[in-house]
Amino acid sequence: MSTDMQDIPLAKLEPHPHNVRRQLQDLDDLSASIKAKGIVQALTVVPHPTAKTKYVVLGGHRRLAAAKLAKVKTAPCMIREDLATPEAQTEFMIVENTQRNDLSPMEEARAYQQLLELPGYNAKKISENTGRKPRLVQDRIKLAKVTDPIAAKLDSGQITLEQALVFAEFADDSKATKKLLDDVGSYNWDYRVRSLRQEKKAAAEAVRTRKALAALGVEPMARPEGWPWRSEYAPVPAGGLTPAEHVAAGHKPLIDGTGHAEWAILRSELPDAEAPREPTPEEIAEAEEYERIKAGLDVADHVRRQHLEDIFATPPAGLAARLFLPRVVSTFTQLKSARGLIGLSEEAKPADIEATLAKLSLEQLVVVDGMAGVYNSADLLNPDYWGEGRYGNDFTKGQRDRLANLFGYQWSDIEKEAMERLRLKAEERRARIEREKAAEAAKQAEGDEEADDADAA
Repeated sequence: MSTDMQDIPLAKLEPHPHNVRRQLQDLDDLSASIKAKGIVQALTVVPHPTAKTKYVVLGGHRRLAAAKLAKVKTAPCMIREDLATPEAQTEFMIVENTQRNDLSPMEEARAYQQLLELPGYNAKKISENTGRKPRLVQDRIKLAKVTDPIAAKLDSGQITLEQALVFAEFADDSKATKKLLDDVGSYNWDYRVRSLRQEKKAAAEAVRTRKALAALGVEPMARPEGWPWRSEYAPVPAGGLTPAEHVAAGHKPLIDGTGHAEWAILRSELPDAEAPREPTPEEIAEAEEYERIKAGLDVADHVRRQHLEDIFATPPAGLAARLFLPRVVSTFTQLKSARGLIGLSEEAKPADIEATLAKLSLEQLVVVDGMAGVYNSADLLNPDYWGEGRYGNDFTKGQRDRLANLFGYQWSDIEKEAMERLRLKAEERRARIEREKAAEAAKQAEGDEEADDADAA
């Protein structure tokens, strides 16, 4: 790298004609600093391509402008003899500014576009030479497509970078751009973007469909007036035919709303053809309205699902508690005996229950919902419910497991005695049942022996 440091008169310094940084804002403070302390950081310059005594500024355009305001005579400059080509100079300006985050997205986009216009440059090479991530470079190149009014909105903060990229996506479609401008910043934005993307996708699919039909020697016909209710053509009944088989059968193709081919047949050629009933204007209007709304709801469905997926990925603070709250309110509305757990009487009104629970965190709501069934449980006051009953039922097993295993409750002696009492009773009951079964089996065996003896006699 060939460099040389010199103090150069400002009169001999010119801004680069393709300076990637267009906005030189807030010069007053910098100018005052230069007037007081001079230029601390040297400008980066290259020799002028035609005027031998002059130089072109690559790095430090804002310092140059502020120095002129401060009326200083010279500026310290690093002369880069090695940056002789337009592409090397543009790359340097991009790197020099992006390292300090001085470039706006639009300035960076225009700079990359300048490089793309030079021989041998593509997004990959720009990424490698500037050290910027490939995805970022690709997005900035897309951004370069937007019109100046859209770029101005991005620079002024009226639209976001993501919205600007959407405008870039439809930069060659003035009608789509107008629709986007009407909806930017509104709740309808996501729906409009999805709808326009589907229209664009359908248009591209229609081009492919036309090519495929042309290869079969047919062209799509214009949509017949009154299709499909009252035209001379009707949709071909479903039969799983290939496009070639449709053509061989004499069916006529037309392009549907998604860009795919649908096939038509003369109504008179339909099996069991009947003269179509002329629909009323009201029926036609209702059918058209239904199809319009249905198509819109299909788009809205994608937007809605994407919205929910985004929320699931990054839930807003407090959302989980608000979602779980109705369940816990229902629990304490039904279990009057548990209301003491949250500091309310059994006579508390539903509004008071909800207001009290709404103050709790999500973790508290989950815990208190789990505790409600075991707090002040009437079943745990019944000595016959502390284990297996006479019919094999254990009514409080779930409550006892939750108390001991989840809430870490240590059983008192009287509670242990209650469980032991029923455990012993259950063992006695099972032993009695076994004795009864054994006696019945012995009795049955004795009867079988007597029967055998009688047969032998």
